[in-house]
Amino acid sequence: MLDDLPELPFLVVRTTHAFRAFADATLAEAGLTDTIRPGMGAIYYTLLKADGCPVKHLVETLGIPNGTLTGLLDGMEKGGLIQRLPDPNDGRAWQVYLTPQGKSLRQRMQQRHERVLEILHDGLSPEEALQLRTLLSRVLANMDGYLETARSAPPDPKPAKKAARRSPAPH
Repeated sequence: MLDDLPELPFLVVRTTHAFRAFADATLAEAGLTDTIRPGMGAIYYTLLKADGCPVKHLVETLGIPNGTLTGLLDGMEKGGLIQRLPDPNDGRAWQVYLTPQGKSLRQRMQQRHERVLEILHDGLSPEEALQLRTLLSRVLANMDGYLETARSAPPDPKPAKKAARRSPAPH
């Protein structure tokens, strides 16, 4: 069965790259490129639901690595969209809040989100869109499960041997 789908990893990579370009284009269409970069929308929507949440909540909810999230939050803070304040209950943690400027983007972000959904669902029946969501969620869960197992596995005691370099044969 797997032999029938050898291109699947390549389609996932192509989808990833295409979505990045797609996100850039829809942000430009919405006039948001000066304020929002790809990746920030998910953070924005999470903060709309959980303003003042700890950074750890964003990491867990969004599945974004801490280092990547920090870079996105830095950009959002520099752009005046968020403010990070120390967590009064945990001196090592930070809470993230939307600023008034960040909250003012809500309508434009919602319009952009609706446009993204419209384009992504184009040509799909509601059933197909739901099936796509289900399948993509399963693929993500498969990759996350693998990564969790790989991170917790003991390191391989025998490092992979590198192929010996050969000098070109003289002519």
